[in-house]
Amino acid sequence: MKVSRLALSVVFGLAVSLHVVRGQASAGDALERALRDELKRSMEQLQLEKLGKPYFIAYRVTEMHTVGAIARFGSLASSYDQRERRLSVELRIGDYGFDNSNFFVMPSMSSRSSFGGSKLPLDDDYAAFRRQIWLATDAAYKHAIETIAAKRSAQLNRRTNDSLPDFTREPVTRTTDIDESRPASLAELQSLVRDLSGMRELAKLPTSSAGATLIEMRERFVSSEGTTYTRARPLLTVTLIVTSQANDGAGLNAQTSTFSAGYDPSAAHREFEARMRALALGMDSLRAAPVIERYSGPVLFEGPAAAQLFADVFAPALLGSHPIQGATPGFSEMMNGPFGRGGAGSFADKIGARVLPEWMSVDDDPTMLRFENQPLLGHYKVDDEGVAARETRVIEGGFLKTLLTTRAPVEGVEHSTGNARGSGAAPSTLIVRSDSGISDAALRKRLLAIVQRRKIPYGIIVREMQQGGGRAAMMQNMLEGDMESIMSQASGRSQGSSAPLLAAYRVYPDGHEERIRGARLANFTVEAFRDVVAESATRSVVHSISGGMGMASMAMGNFGSGMPPVASYVVPSLLFEDVALAKPSGERTTPPLSGPPPAK
Repeated sequence: MKVSRLALSVVFGLAVSLHVVRGQASAGDALERALRDELKRSMEQLQLEKLGKPYFIAYRVTEMHTVGAIARFGSLASSYDQRERRLSVELRIGDYGFDNSNFFVMPSMSSRSSFGGSKLPLDDDYAAFRRQIWLATDAAYKHAIETIAAKRSAQLNRRTNDSLPDFTREPVTRTTDIDESRPASLAELQSLVRDLSGMRELAKLPTSSAGATLIEMRERFVSSEGTTYTRARPLLTVTLIVTSQANDGAGLNAQTSTFSAGYDPSAAHREFEARMRALALGMDSLRAAPVIERYSGPVLFEGPAAAQLFADVFAPALLGSHPIQGATPGFSEMMNGPFGRGGAGSFADKIGARVLPEWMSVDDDPTMLRFENQPLLGHYKVDDEGVAARETRVIEGGFLKTLLTTRAPVEGVEHSTGNARGSGAAPSTLIVRSDSGISDAALRKRLLAIVQRRKIPYGIIVREMQQGGGRAAMMQNMLEGDMESIMSQASGRSQGSSAPLLAAYRVYPDGHEERIRGARLANFTVEAFRDVVAESATRSVVHSISGGMGMASMAMGNFGSGMPPVASYVVPSLLFEDVALAKPSGERTTPPLSGPPPAK
């Protein structure tokens, strides 16, 4: 019997993606019955003597078919075509106020086998499904019993100010969300990456790569509360990477990842060829560009660079995370500190405080499909917990109104905002709004006016940032041998972003520009956004993998659907008066003694 072509995850460079293909109606019948029948049986019968029964169970099945390819210099390096079905069980003992969640304990051998999910058969066999669901539920129940016992014991020996319930009550939803966009074949992806990596502009570069995966993931969700959803959406991910060396031996690296909801072969080739050509030409101009000296002054982030900066630095601070307890106070501090929250820039204690200029507001809107004829990839009808999507005014007039949350509440936010994505909270489509935006030309004049007022030789314009924030910065540091920055990031001493700036320019008072290389942000923190000087009237759209590993979900063995959520960001160009830039400090290797061999 034909099974659906469904997709799991591509990691190429730093990007991860996933391809799933839709199945026939009959393919889901046996699975749907097995999920519902085992859910009913577990809610009625699952209980160890004198121990608690589950008050909530949810099953999520992700059907996956990975199809992708990677090529270098016009030749295929690897390709893959895999299918998988994975079951995730969320099981809660206690009640909505106090249960086994938001507490971390390592699973015992009896419950470890299904911790984080278990595989289901690819054949549509009702009896086989029931057996695997039963085993996974049994493991989840045993882990829940161990966890709630440890949690109660820890609370006997510790005082805590946490009075939040562990789980919120939300309206029941029943949703179907299927996108029937055209999938691509493996042959089409192989042809795409061969053509991209074999462009003649790349022949003189030491290394270059192109990778592509088309994603279409089908998810089924059922819960004991009655919430259900079935959803499927394609996602094409193309990642381009080029590396080289400057004349002085410094490592040069640039990469870009592009996401789209469907696949048009002719349009895809044109768009990605232009991107790869731009990366190659950028390397040409970078080789001889001067290295930036340490700089502190006005910086204008234009277009996509501003949107990427917002996605990497500001957006993560808007995510709410329920406090996590552990067996010891020290463990709890670690889980709720910068490491556990995914960054030191959290706005957990900032509700009601000003976090942007008073003329700027931010909305999160998963119901928005397009912006100025550009498709938005962050849209959905329900989040991963089945909570209905809705627009949320996160910041109004510069002041933080709420955080984006899941059903694990945070202080000041009593109910989910419908942003459970992956293994924690994540944005959908974040839209920056302002009534005081000015033209791009006027924004440039403002930059030069600050340069003249402060009597400094030049200002900085950034037109492209490395995607991926801290991960990209770590990769660039390793390429350049900058051990000081690597150790600073690994130890947590560096609390802000140090992402590389791929296209940065000095702009002088007379208006002429000079490209520079090696520039990176020097501990740029979320607090800097309070002091935005001006922004453009036009806005740019970028799509970026969003969200971290939610510790509350991880503590229950729930690692999400397996596909990192993609969020959309609609952001104007942004002018800051004081931004510090640093140059790399690592040792440099000498360039190759001869040029590359001739292109074929």
